[in-house]
Amino acid sequence: MRVMMLEPSGWGGIALYTHALCSALVEQGVEVRLLNNAHRDDLSHLSRNYEVVPVVRGDAWGSEWRRLRQQIDAWKPDIFHMQSVISSRRDMLAFLRHRLCTDSVQYILTVHNVLPHETAFLERSTFSWLYRLADGLVVHSEASLKGLYGLVPALKTPTAVIHHGHYGMLSDPDLLREDALKQLGLADFRYLACFGAIRPYKGVDWLLKAVAAVEVWPEDMRVLVAGILLTGVTREELEGLRSDLGIEDRVIFQFKYFTEAEIPAVFAVADAMLFSYKHIDQSGVMMASLAAGKPVICTPVGAFSEMIESSVGYISDAVSLDSFTASLAQALSHRDQWIEMGRNAAEKAEREYGWRSAAEKTVAFYRKVSRP
Repeated sequence: MRVMMLEPSGWGGIALYTHALCSALVEQGVEVRLLNNAHRDDLSHLSRNYEVVPVVRGDAWGSEWRRLRQQIDAWKPDIFHMQSVISSRRDMLAFLRHRLCTDSVQYILTVHNVLPHETAFLERSTFSWLYRLADGLVVHSEASLKGLYGLVPALKTPTAVIHHGHYGMLSDPDLLREDALKQLGLADFRYLACFGAIRPYKGVDWLLKAVAAVEVWPEDMRVLVAGILLTGVTREELEGLRSDLGIEDRVIFQFKYFTEAEIPAVFAVADAMLFSYKHIDQSGVMMASLAAGKPVICTPVGAFSEMIESSVGYISDAVSLDSFTASLAQALSHRDQWIEMGRNAAEKAEREYGWRSAAEKTVAFYRKVSRP
């Protein structure tokens, strides 16, 4: 079986997901060629058992898909698997052309999120048609599948629920905590960490308000908010809110992009991980946290409600500030349970979210949608 994989960004969680899946597919006997960004490839230092072709350039309207079509026509894959869209409108038209021309290749799209985190004008409509025109759709949870059918009630496209693999490669069990503290420039406190690109849906404002609302805050505990600021949130807003709440002594900000080499230090210093999310389908940071053996404190959004039980963390009763605050307070009052929860989390990641089983399920889905 030949699979051509598309990951257009070259950085972040989906790039890492794509690398891990491609590697696991090759181990299943699949021939894989990855089409990625021509200007950025943050994972170029990794050992790869598949071919990489830098082809996505972010240029004129039709140029991207013209180059993709050239790659498809030359290599003749059985499956063209997109890990994210280039443009929902462009991709919708490309899928429509595929339907009209009855290409032999099958177009599969992984729906990491049913809709973008910040949905632009008409995107609900374009994504709805994109999902109708694909040959197959992969989602990571029953919650995402429900959201997909909520957007497209009469969807006939074949779908598969295939778990998101864990990111054990983002933690280093041999990294000493004191070395990680020095690497991050942190004082010797205990830390709760909120890690990842900062966007409105992550609810960092909720997190700050929850921290302020906890009446008895442990003197040795700090909150580390670490990640690059993206659309919709500014440094001034978050620093201003922290000041207004009077929690400068509880919360430390590190607004920057953490490379893959820097991420293990975050997990090495964290006693637990924070997810005050307002909405999401699935989170790569959650998968990395479990694999790193960290208990989590989260809201019941997307796949979290299917994944997190009391043995591995604290999940709030509702997606609300008050409920998250209650979960945070409960967690802080039971710190003696965190080490055992962390062990359970690492075991759960290895047992339920391995890449080999994800690749096996993916190959089975490829065979299901492939034409005779």
